[in-house]
Amino acid sequence: MRQLDSADGYPKFINRGFETSKGFHINKGNNKLIVVEDFLSAIKCSRVADSFALLSSNITSSKLYYIIKYKYNNYYIYLDNDNSIIKLLQRKLVNRLSLFGNTKLILQDKDPKYLSTKELEGLLWVRSNYTSTLMTKWRETPT
Repeated sequence: MRQLDSADGYPKFINRGFETSKGFHINKGNNKLIVVEDFLSAIKCSRVADSFALLSSNITSSKLYYIIKYKYNNYYIYLDNDNSIIKLLQRKLVNRLSLFGNTKLILQDKDPKYLSTKELEGLLWVRSNYTSTLMTKWRETPT
């Protein structure tokens, strides 16, 4: 892997010797899965939950099938929040995975590979409690 100039229109990293069409899964038997874009983010996130690197911004049907066969209770989508196409793909992924478990979108300007383990733990805990609180309030709201 080597970093390229991100302004040149090419991927920021080149993955050599690995078939990117399958993704990269770190399974430690957790009930939480964090879906990220790249190897380094998956490795960092695996410190606090299982992780899956899409190795792109998009999820194919085969990657989706691979993820859901593990039957996670909680999915966290943590993709780079760097352009409108990625934001659209994030929403599509949230919609697809929400059919199979609790799904939360993590919107951060900082890439997960640059966060400390403590910061990652905080994101998962805060996101879980925040979403639970919102869902409880939503359900209690009279129609």
